[in-house]
Amino acid sequence: METALTDNQIKNSMPILDFLKIFFAVCVIGIHSKLFVEYPTLYYWLNKLVFRVAVPFFLCASGFLIGVKTNGLTQDEQRAYYKRYSKRLLKLLLVFEPISIVLYSIQYYLSGISLTMILLRIVRSVLFCPWGALWYIQTVLVGMWLVFAFLRFARIELGVIIGGLLYAIALVCNSYYWLIEGTVVQSFADLILKVCDTARNGLFYGFFFICLGLICSKKRNRHAVCLFLLTFVLYIIELGFLQNRTMADDGSLFILSPFLAYFLVQLSSRSFSCSFSTLLIRNLSTGIYLIHRPIISIVSIVGLLTGNVIFSLVLFIIVLSVSICICLFAYKYTRILSSVLK
Repeated sequence: METALTDNQIKNSMPILDFLKIFFAVCVIGIHSKLFVEYPTLYYWLNKLVFRVAVPFFLCASGFLIGVKTNGLTQDEQRAYYKRYSKRLLKLLLVFEPISIVLYSIQYYLSGISLTMILLRIVRSVLFCPWGALWYIQTVLVGMWLVFAFLRFARIELGVIIGGLLYAIALVCNSYYWLIEGTVVQSFADLILKVCDTARNGLFYGFFFICLGLICSKKRNRHAVCLFLLTFVLYIIELGFLQNRTMADDGSLFILSPFLAYFLVQLSSRSFSCSFSTLLIRNLSTGIYLIHRPIISIVSIVGLLTGNVIFSLVLFIIVLSVSICICLFAYKYTRILSSVLK
């Protein structure tokens, strides 16, 4: 049984949502530092079972927050909000993408990749999959405008159905690549991956999850706890089934991921009182997400120059600590830097 969210519920703070954001931001650092990669079984389960829930959650939460701020607005008011939000996302891309391009180019050059190949990779990254974990920002940006355009002509429920079909394409270009191996479909999937580097984009990925988030902002599921637990159990079974299958891209997309994300947002967006402000936590979740990847690149460049290999746990601790310190310093002392780290 689902009921609509009330205005009071929407306006109240959601501290659990903020705590989950910081938790999953740390999980993203775990992904990119390849935490415990030295132990394959532990790495697989920790990475897939916990860390890889982060991006679906962030995407669904983004859709939820867009819905919270646009539900009940006129079309012109919604368009104005989308434009403001887009300017914010574009600002982040303009600031951090050049940094990522420089750092990644140095890494590739030191790894022996030719300048021509580096240039081609730069073009591909700018068009389809920005480096430095910035692909997520591009995915939200493209996905939200696709949703905005779609809702001018159809209901959000139809968007979820169409988005689910598009997400199925992303699945076979990712964790379910084994389903199409040796078939004619494999050549199409390989073409997508070769040209775009990934199917994790606004069309195949962002559109679906933002639609889910918008529905989440309109309705409350009274059985979200039970449904989340059931989904999590099924998710474990899915991961066990896929453990030795052939995957493509980063092997991060799963059938149960949208359901997990949806019910997590349902649970975390409920109104709870909190004795202290969670604004700093919310800001840190954004800041460490944006800055952690350049820090990893710098550490990788140092490793390439010195020939040293850093244990994944040490790298994780270094990146997390430095990211937090930079963000806290920026929030307190540097207004310009602070404006792009929260």
